[in-house]
Amino acid sequence: MPPATDTATPDATSDATPASTARVPTVRIECLAENCPLVTVRVPGGDVLHYRDMSRGEEVSYFEPELDVVLTDAGTVRVTANGKPREQGAEGEREAFTVTSPRLTGRAARGGADRLGRELSRNPAQAAQIKPGPRPAGAQGA
Repeated sequence: MPPATDTATPDATSDATPASTARVPTVRIECLAENCPLVTVRVPGGDVLHYRDMSRGEEVSYFEPELDVVLTDAGTVRVTANGKPREQGAEGEREAFTVTSPRLTGRAARGGADRLGRELSRNPAQAAQIKPGPRPAGAQGA
């Protein structure tokens, strides 16, 4: 599991790195207020990566494929999800959301297709009832 990065100020070298080679965090949270009350980041159904208050200028970044985020006061932080700024919440508003890395989407889809294939191989009668749909333009395969 890649470690989180905690820094008091934004990375000064981030502008010097070409966008095509820069590693983009799944979620980045920066505290804008003097105190940002309880910020929680966790892997769904797994490890809690961040569970504490933050101070002005403090930021954390996480690179896991999927993350649950809970902000006690969404108006006190700036959140970037997959390199795109997320709309800031209202002052005092609690916000909870999940961020999924675009890298996970293809793997998750393939994983679902693999599971379906295994289920159908166990039940040939059900597999025989499935008719293939039209192939998308440019699709390859047997």
